[in-house]
Amino acid sequence: MSKYNKIKSWFYTETWALPLDIFRIIFGFLCIFYFYSLYNDISDFSSQNGLINHQYFLKHWWYLKINLIPSDPSDLYFKFLLGSATVLSSLLLLGIYPRITSIFLFLAASTVQKWNFSVIYVDDVAMHLVLFWFILLPSGSTLNISEYLKNGAGSWKLWANKKIPDIGIKLFLLNICWIYFYAGMEKVFSEMWYTGFALYPILLIPISRVSEFIKPEHLEIIRIATYSSLFVEIILPFLLLMRKGSKLKYLGLFLMVSFHLFIIATLRIPFANIAMMGSALLFFREELMDYFHKNVAIVNKLEKVRKMNYAAIFAIIFFILVISSTTRHIPHVRVIADIPTKVLWVAGVMQNYQLFDWISRFNFKIDKEAYFIPSGSNSKIELNPKDFLPDSVRYNLFQLRFYDVKWLLTVRGEKRRELKTDIPKRIAANYCRKIGKDGEVFLSTTIHRITEFNFDFNRNPKKTRYKFYCLDGKPKKGMFY
Repeated sequence: MSKYNKIKSWFYTETWALPLDIFRIIFGFLCIFYFYSLYNDISDFSSQNGLINHQYFLKHWWYLKINLIPSDPSDLYFKFLLGSATVLSSLLLLGIYPRITSIFLFLAASTVQKWNFSVIYVDDVAMHLVLFWFILLPSGSTLNISEYLKNGAGSWKLWANKKIPDIGIKLFLLNICWIYFYAGMEKVFSEMWYTGFALYPILLIPISRVSEFIKPEHLEIIRIATYSSLFVEIILPFLLLMRKGSKLKYLGLFLMVSFHLFIIATLRIPFANIAMMGSALLFFREELMDYFHKNVAIVNKLEKVRKMNYAAIFAIIFFILVISSTTRHIPHVRVIADIPTKVLWVAGVMQNYQLFDWISRFNFKIDKEAYFIPSGSNSKIELNPKDFLPDSVRYNLFQLRFYDVKWLLTVRGEKRRELKTDIPKRIAANYCRKIGKDGEVFLSTTIHRITEFNFDFNRNPKKTRYKFYCLDGKPKKGMFY
């Protein structure tokens, strides 16, 4: 077979439908929990009375205005939108019009993403990416409720023989591989990664689940874990794309699952890691179907697709745009990569695969204190900041913007001064609303920069003190002192 025919064959092959729909079911469950988490965040982030000054971001970044949000949305609007998305995620799970369902879910997710743009993070980026791919992938031909109600247990024989075009799945998996490889290579050039120190600050920053347990005496173990995770990220694509049945490919599966379980156990980033692990079903789709076909007779054989449909063509275009966009941080490529980036960001697909390579430049351990002096009293009442502000990844992203920590969005000059003035006011408003009494509130935040020379946090901590008076549930006279 000539090289041209081999390339053509790669684009026109078929695959079995069942593994994609198993992944669809897992992702459907994931969507239910994801949209439910967004629903629970409405009062803190989506609400106009919450922590984010949405109008500030809409004023300065035009592409955020391209969404389904009315000019003056109420909390009820977001409850309806995200409540509907939570319920309709079950349609994706059940295989009921999965493409149409994915379109609605993607629009709901990207709308809220643009509205809350300053606090989106890797979970949002991964969920939106997979949702968009499900618009393009030919899912739903198996493991759907309608066929099961019609044929009962006999559906399994039909499903085990259902075929779909493979090109969309191949491109989706290459997108997953690119995430691993690009994120790993970016880390290679980051100082804390190549010195083996990176995981120490990562496990101490506010998104960590284990920050209370990490001590300086763990540094050597953490150094081994740092190099191991860096090696795994770079090598995984090559292992997962090995031929069917390869022992190295199964090694890749073991490393993939171990890698993501470690992240889930230590960092509050569950959705992205579960979605990435779920993609293993597609990397091993041939092995999985060999197992199923041991018990079910193969009626049909995989053949060539005669004609590429529109979904496959759009999948190729989307793949090129995503890969091009993520290279925008590479010098000399930025000018070209900015074009697909703008196209995708307008559409609501905002991708950035610089995952923790920034830890050398931006890392903080934050200690917070707060107390309240009621009006007419001299006694201090200690407050637990977690009772007044959400202890979440989103809140920590919101707070860290005050200290110029960025991800996806860079704010400079007058825009930054405006934002840094607004953040304390929003925090103060949250305290006053929840305290419900008149009096003075004192907030103290100590920021420790985490480096190999300051792993015990004794050098030059940065302290920020802010006080304000609560009157009728609203802050007055806010000032730094």
